[in-house]
Amino acid sequence: MFKNLLCQKFKGSIHVDGYAVFFSGRKREARVALTVSESANKSMFEFMLTYERKLRARFASYQSTIIAAYAPTNEADDSLEDVFNFELNDVVDSVHEHNILVLCGDFIAKVGSYRSYAPDVTGQHGLGRITDNGLR
Repeated sequence: MFKNLLCQKFKGSIHVDGYAVFFSGRKREARVALTVSESANKSMFEFMLTYERKLRARFASYQSTIIAAYAPTNEADDSLEDVFNFELNDVVDSVHEHNILVLCGDFIAKVGSYRSYAPDVTGQHGLGRITDNGLR
């Protein structure tokens, strides 16, 4: 049901079965969405598309911010991936230092099972080989 609604609109929100879905994006490969419960929606005081492929929602409860992002695919041009990472860092840096930050989305990255690269991130649970997006 959500898929059909998301394909018809490029920016907005819908309310279905006790949830609010906020979405934006001009091209299909650059859309991003965030789904929150109606109670969380009541606590939301800011929702904005910060850059293409990235959105930010701020909530009064727990002084929290959620950033949702959708990275370019591994086949994308390196300059597009660099711009994505620069913009994502900019959005993360805009969050107040006392806010709880939740960063979620599809980063299209494999961090691999090679633990010496980022042992605090993957621990024992990395899979496969690291990709370029995993290194970024």
